Amino acid sequence: MLCMTCAAMLLLSFVNKVHAQIQIKEYQITSTDNKVFNLVVRLTANQGIQSILVTDPGNTFFEWIEPLDFTMGGYEEGAFEGDGKFRIYDNGIQQYQILITLMIDGDGSGADGKGNITIYPL
Repeated sequence: MLCMTCAAMLLLSFVNKVHAQIQIKEYQITSTDNKVFNLVVRLTANQGIQSILVTDPGNTFFEWIEPLDFTMGGYEEGAFEGDGKFRIYDNGIQQYQILITLMIDGDGSGADGKGNITIYPL
């Protein structure tokens, strides 16, 4: 019985550790040209930002950014950084760049200790 209890605790510890290594965060960001974007960011423990799903509130487009042009950080470093480009087709083609610096519990607002998410047209 003791072995089964130990095995169950070990499995639970492993599952919790795996779950803690990947985190999904959602943000709503207004770009410098006043377009609103919804972001779903997948953060990993040691690789930083793994991917970003970009949509708009009206769900007229979905764009995955994977891989990003640059990504680093992770939980072990206490922050995430990355940048990438995406295109939307709204009366033509518009390309945007996204720059992200996030603290683990940051909201990307630009406030002290919260990180910053900036989206601007190219």
